[in-house]
Amino acid sequence: MKTTAKNGFTTIEVLVTLFVGVMLIGGGYQLYSIITQTSATTRNQTDASNIVYEQLRNYSAQISGSCVVSTTNDISAEIPSYTVLPGTLAMNLSRTCPFGAGEDISLITVKLTYGEEGARHDVSHALYAR
Repeated sequence: MKTTAKNGFTTIEVLVTLFVGVMLIGGGYQLYSIITQTSATTRNQTDASNIVYEQLRNYSAQISGSCVVSTTNDISAEIPSYTVLPGTLAMNLSRTCPFGAGEDISLITVKLTYGEEGARHDVSHALYAR
């Protein structure tokens, strides 16, 4: 009896190989999408945090004298023009007297809100200043 050599792959082998390849590529794409989305969110949070911290340091350097009654100011105009944060931006600064009015220590808080309605994000920093 004569045997013939088998050349190439069967249809089933090719289909199984294609199926496994498509599954691997699909999983890789989903992983890439998640990483890209997480990266953008992290970048926005970092940018917002840097803006808030810069404003906090600038304002705390201007503090002098005793603490006055609690005040809240809209400082949205202080948001840098190069900011690429998504949505509507609003930044507020508040100065409170945690140890009572007339004391030398003030609590300064800066809060930045960004994003679209329904997906708003807040970043705030605070520090005690004299």
